Amino acid sequence: VHYGAVHIQNISTTVNFNTASPSSLLDGDAVYTINQNLIRTIIHSNRDAFDRAVFSLIKIVPLLLHAVDGVAELVVVEYINLLGNAIVEQGFPFQQSLEVKKRLYTQLSKTNPKNLALTLKKICRIYYDLVLNFDALNELTMAEQIKLYIMDNIRHKITLGDISKKLNISLKRL
Repeated sequence: VHYGAVHIQNISTTVNFNTASPSSLLDGDAVYTINQNLIRTIIHSNRDAFDRAVFSLIKIVPLLLHAVDGVAELVVVEYINLLGNAIVEQGFPFQQSLEVKKRLYTQLSKTNPKNLALTLKKICRIYYDLVLNFDALNELTMAEQIKLYIMDNIRHKITLGDISKKLNISLKRL
């Protein structure tokens, strides 16, 4: 079962999972659409549409969880990868995306199936904020970006190499 794609077919707000098989409730095309809407709203930083897309995702959490036999970590890994790969495809720095994924993966052991909806909502919000801040940062001049980086890291030992790596600016250009 590809749990990144789920659809609710003629379902009320309560589902009796004992009588309904997950395959009768899951439809890849519908969750593909939910996922694509979520990605699109993150990439375009459209807050209202983002909130609606997250709400659509949250509504299907019980089905996602049931589809993977209650292993919430599988759903979390799927969405970390889905959103991480999507933002890289749109120009977000690959190395920064990997750093975010690492931080999120370290929290997997804390994922409780009862809190899966909240966990997914947080992950979506992290990626939304990343893209929003990345877009804002890209509108700054190089000097402004360097100044911001230095101000954010003033308490740490900073080298030109650190600035070059974090801001994707060659040492020669600095």
